[in-house]
Amino acid sequence: QEVEVYPGDAKPVKKVFSKQEDSGFNHNIWSLGEHNFHPHGDAPLHYQPNQTNQSNSNKSFDKFGIDYFFNSALIIDLSEKGEIREGIKYLAKIKREDLEPFKEKLSKKTAIIIRTGYDRWLEANKKHTKTPELTKEAAEYLAQFSNLRVIGTDSLTIGNLLAHLHLSKMLIVESLVNLYSIPV
Repeated sequence: QEVEVYPGDAKPVKKVFSKQEDSGFNHNIWSLGEHNFHPHGDAPLHYQPNQTNQSNSNKSFDKFGIDYFFNSALIIDLSEKGEIREGIKYLAKIKREDLEPFKEKLSKKTAIIIRTGYDRWLEANKKHTKTPELTKEAAEYLAQFSNLRVIGTDSLTIGNLLAHLHLSKMLIVESLVNLYSIPV
């Protein structure tokens, strides 16, 4: 089955390395892009590789240390605010006003997970046409919370490069699936 990938990214390519009749085993070599994986993480080095003037801006995942990945998280489920597309309801634009009601809870957590409903779209392997993302104002709003270390979403991306730069102090985890099974 063809796997859908982020628009413009390369799809996985399988090349036969050895066949059973030749070596006794079937072996393949897979060429994968970094967005072929669900979930996918963006460390700051991923989207601003030449920056070295900010504390976290030039870090890759291995530079954060294992303790950075254990957090008290808040799940914000915005899936009911969305529109139905091809039988799946999800929110395509996450606005500041969608996040403001959670201000007090956000100030007490070190991680946030935003569920738009797109997790079901990913699981259905549907073609990506309208991927959910944070608006500029929503990214700016979340950037104000100095306690936040990690942001996760069920979307393929949190948004454009500007959204990533606003949230550059955080690790970003995208394409989370099965979020609907976590109680909120």
